[in-house]
Amino acid sequence: MNILESVFVIVNKMGAAEKRYFKLYSSRHIQKGATFYNSLFDILNDLNVDEVYVQKNRSSEKRIFREQVIIDRINLAKDKEHFKNHTRYLYKHIVRSLEFFYADKDGKFKLRHLLNEIDILLSKNLTEVARGKIKKAKVLAKKDHDSFAYLELLTLERKLIRRYERKNVDLLLDTIQEESNESLDALKQYINTLNLYDTLHINILHGNTPSVKLRETLDEVEEILSKHQFSDITPSFEFHNLVAIATLGFNFYYHRKEFEKTLYYLNQGIQLFERNKRLIKVDPDKYITFHYNYAIIAMALGRFNEIEDLLLKMKKTNSFSTSEDFSLKLRLFQQTYRIELLYNYYTRNFEKSIALVPVITKGMKEFRNDLPPMLRATFCHNISLAFFRTKDYETALDWVNQILIIESVNNLRSKVQVFTRLLQIMLHFELNNYGVVAEYLVPSFLQLIKKFKRDNILTSILSSCKKFVRGVRKSCYAIKEKRKMIFEDLAKELTPDLENTEFLELLEWLQQKAK
Repeated sequence: MNILESVFVIVNKMGAAEKRYFKLYSSRHIQKGATFYNSLFDILNDLNVDEVYVQKNRSSEKRIFREQVIIDRINLAKDKEHFKNHTRYLYKHIVRSLEFFYADKDGKFKLRHLLNEIDILLSKNLTEVARGKIKKAKVLAKKDHDSFAYLELLTLERKLIRRYERKNVDLLLDTIQEESNESLDALKQYINTLNLYDTLHINILHGNTPSVKLRETLDEVEEILSKHQFSDITPSFEFHNLVAIATLGFNFYYHRKEFEKTLYYLNQGIQLFERNKRLIKVDPDKYITFHYNYAIIAMALGRFNEIEDLLLKMKKTNSFSTSEDFSLKLRLFQQTYRIELLYNYYTRNFEKSIALVPVITKGMKEFRNDLPPMLRATFCHNISLAFFRTKDYETALDWVNQILIIESVNNLRSKVQVFTRLLQIMLHFELNNYGVVAEYLVPSFLQLIKKFKRDNILTSILSSCKKFVRGVRKSCYAIKEKRKMIFEDLAKELTPDLENTEFLELLEWLQQKAK
C-alpha cells in the first residue's frame, strides 16, 4: 500500500466529526500550501471507493488501487515532482489531527496523551506541573487497570525523587516500591495467562499434532482454572488478567466440547466488563466478542431465549465509545448481523432476515475492503437461505451467485463451498432448469469433491452429498410420479446421515419434495 492509498483509506474511514476537526486543525497548523492540502483532502473525501478501486478481472475479488484517478483530479502544474512529499505531509497532519481529536476523549487515548504531555513538561523542567499531571495520570491508569502505564509513571516519580527530593526519601521510595510490586505482580500474572492462551489457541487453530509442550500447557490451564474463583470485586490492575482467564477458560472448554462450562467463562467475561463499564471504552472489541461467542454457543444449545438481550447489549456498545471508531463499527456490523441472521434461521423467522437485507447490503458495500471474504460469503449464504425458505428462488440464486464469484472462498475446501453448490442445485431444480442440473451442476459438484482430502473434516458427509446429487440428477429425467418416489426413497436413505448435521436443509428439502 503506497502513501497515497494509505491517505485515501484513512480519509474514507474518518467520521464526520473527525473530518470537521481536521479542517479546523489544518487552518491553524498548515500555513504554506494550506489550500492545496485542503483541496487534496476534499478530493479524496469526495471520491467513491468504487471509483478508485477496480476489480483485477471478472473472476477475481482482488481490487487494484488506481492512483491515476486521484492525480487526474488535481492540478499538478507546479507541484507534480513534489506530489509524493505533499501526500506524506498530508498523511502526517491527518494522523496528528486525529491524535489531538482523541486526546481529551475517555479511554486509552487520554492516558497516552497525558504520558506524552508529562514527557514534554519534564523536558522543559516544569517539574511541579509534571508532578500534578503524573498524579492525575496514575488515577487514570488505576481506573483503566493499565499496569504498563502505571509502571512508567512510577519510573518517572523515581527520577523526580532522585533529582529533587531531600526529605523523607526512604518513605517515598518504599511507597513507590510497594506500588511497583503490586503492578508488576499483576503484570506477570497477565503475561503468563496470555502466554498460556496463545500456546493453546495457536496450536488448536492450526490443528497441530499434540506435543509435549501443548499437553503441559493443557495441564497447567486446567490447574489454573480449577483453582480460580471469580468474585464481584475487581482488585487493582487485575481486570485484564481476569479477562484473559475468562478467555482462556472459554477456549479450553470449547476445545473439550464442554459447552456449559464454555458459557460460564464467557458470561464471566461479560460480567467483568459490566461491573467495570469504563473498561468497555478501553476494549469494546473484547466485550463484543464475549457476547458474540456466547450467542453462537447458546444457539447451538437451543437457548434462544437469551439471544435478543445479547443482541441489544451488543448494539448498545457503540454508546460506550466514540461513534468515529471505524473498527468498532465494522466489528458490530460483522457480529450483530451474523447472530441476527442465524437466530432468525434457527427460529424460522425468515421474513425478519429478508427485512435486514437492505441494511446488510449497505454495510457490505461500506465495509467492502475490510470484510473478510469468508464472512461476506457467510452473509450471502444466510440471506440466500432466507429467500430459499420463502420460495423466492430467483433472488436466492442471485445471492448464491455472489458467493460463487468470491475467489478465495471457492479455493477453500469448506462447508460453505459444498453447501453453496448443493443449494445452487436445489434452486435450479426449483426453477425447472433440469438440464442445467443434470448435465452441468451435478457433474461439476462430483468433480469438485474429488479434490477433498480423505482426512478432511467433510469426508464423513461427502458420501451422503454424492447420493443426494445423484438422486436429484436421476429425478431430472423422471416423470412427476416417479420423481416423488425417488425423493421419498432418498429421504429415507439419508435421514440417519443428515438429520443431526449442518446439512439438515438437504433432508428437509427432500422430505418436502416427497410430499
